[in-house]
Amino acid sequence: PRLMGEQEGMECAEMDVPVDHGAEGGGTLRLRLKRLRAPVQPARAQVWLVQGGPGGSSWEDFQGLLRRLPETIGDIDFYTIDHRGTGASSRLRCPVQEDPAREGGPALTDAEYPECAQALRQLWGDALDHFSTEAAALDLAYAIDRMSQLEALVCVWGISYGACLLQRCLRLRPER
Repeated sequence: PRLMGEQEGMECAEMDVPVDHGAEGGGTLRLRLKRLRAPVQPARAQVWLVQGGPGGSSWEDFQGLLRRLPETIGDIDFYTIDHRGTGASSRLRCPVQEDPAREGGPALTDAEYPECAQALRQLWGDALDHFSTEAAALDLAYAIDRMSQLEALVCVWGISYGACLLQRCLRLRPER
């Protein structure tokens, strides 16, 4: 991961992950992560917070929680990750259809979906096929593998679609 600086006491980083985890040498996508280090190091555990939505951004949505947790749990590192296609992680955008000046504002109307889908296909090509729950689950496992400390317990908590994502991760990587 590449450290990008700090935001409200949390380390911000970017990590490249394979577009297709099953193919070597393919392209990459950029994921955003945030870490709040425990004041006591080495931390005894890592807790990964995974937002749902679907499409919710843990980068933004867990800010308040992350500000309060270290006050009560001082020896745990906390992580958030925006899964592919959401938040700041290679977000799938339809700039024309999400224009606030349009009929639905930033939310897509039913009539805008076909035009948006076509724009995304033009922008991403075949890579669009890899914006899936399975690929996001493999991204999460990939990130945890690269960020975990051997002696630290790793716990993952998901909310809403984040719980579905965690279930898929466990099915794909039961040894983890």
